[in-house]
Amino acid sequence: MYMSYGASHEAFVWDARVEPKVVDVFEKLWGTKELLCSFDGFNCTLPGRTDITWSPWPHCDQNPERKGMQAVQGLVNFGQCGDMDGGLVCMNGSSKLFDEFFAHKRESADHEDAPPPEIKYMDLFLFSKKDVAWFESKGCELIKFNLVCHYNSCVT
Repeated sequence: MYMSYGASHEAFVWDARVEPKVVDVFEKLWGTKELLCSFDGFNCTLPGRTDITWSPWPHCDQNPERKGMQAVQGLVNFGQCGDMDGGLVCMNGSSKLFDEFFAHKRESADHEDAPPPEIKYMDLFLFSKKDVAWFESKGCELIKFNLVCHYNSCVT
């Protein structure tokens, strides 16, 4: 993940941010053309790495003290990804349960990507396996999004 040194202001990141099909999704979601957006960073993953380990980190990028839909995060892939690759995994239906889930005191999972303890949540809450099971018990399902590119077009 690249999140420092102005990385999210590189031209290719801005190009992705203003791509008409990307903007259209957010206009429909929020019901307005008056949008404010940011990129917290970008990821560049080299395929076939065997010298590093990685573990999933289920999370939401919204402070648990905020109510309702406050922030929506998107992901733009620049290449193919499949079942054996990293990429976007969403828990279908989970966002509608956030207020119920966070109505009780919750502790963010202990993970290497957790924010420092002195920063309360930092609009990042890491779910534990128990938390994921809670959402699954409410009917939510994990969905892995794959992207297959054919020449100049890509489909999920």
